[in-house]
Amino acid sequence: RKERIILIMELVKENVTVNQVSCKGDTQVLVDEDIIVPDVKPDILKILQLDAVSCITNKEITNGRVNVTGRVDLKILYIPDSDSIITSFDFTQNVDSKNITDDMTAIIMANVDRAEFSLINSRKLRIKVIVGLDYEVVAEKNVEIAVEAEDCDNAELLKENVKLQNCIGLTETEFSVKESIEVPNGQTSINEILKVDTKISDSEYKAVTGKIVVKGEISVC
Repeated sequence: RKERIILIMELVKENVTVNQVSCKGDTQVLVDEDIIVPDVKPDILKILQLDAVSCITNKEITNGRVNVTGRVDLKILYIPDSDSIITSFDFTQNVDSKNITDDMTAIIMANVDRAEFSLINSRKLRIKVIVGLDYEVVAEKNVEIAVEAEDCDNAELLKENVKLQNCIGLTETEFSVKESIEVPNGQTSINEILKVDTKISDSEYKAVTGKIVVKGEISVC
């Protein structure tokens, strides 16, 4: 004779808001432009160095597509007079996916993968920059998760911890850092600054009530 035991228990659930990744990936944008040396600048004899950085200026989701606009900032150091040209070029890129809807949020990072130049003549050069975009489109959803069971004295419960991702808010801000630098003893005085490179490192982020505290170091060359 077989006996069937039926246990009746009630699950205790909680409503949780989570971010579900709809699509993610990477793509590249080619920025191919000609640069004319301004009239106030001397002719180019030889290009010494090309620096290029990129940033996202705007992003919007519409009709299953993420429309991305950005900018490439260029600094070209050249001789005969160790002069430099500073300029910028805008770019656009679209990301299409059947999983994208207008109520989702896009997170996009831009980096310069490669920068090339060719000197056409002493007053004109061609710049080719490849910008890499890493994107992630997320949707906010409400889900029910069982967290406990009532009236389960005769049953063993197996529990498991889960990690959920919930984006509270996305925002961008700019702030300035000012500092005085003295020339070390034993080095010659500065007549003219040709180029300044900066690098941010050792960044730390701490969330407190109503704000985010950012700490880090800026190395200046």
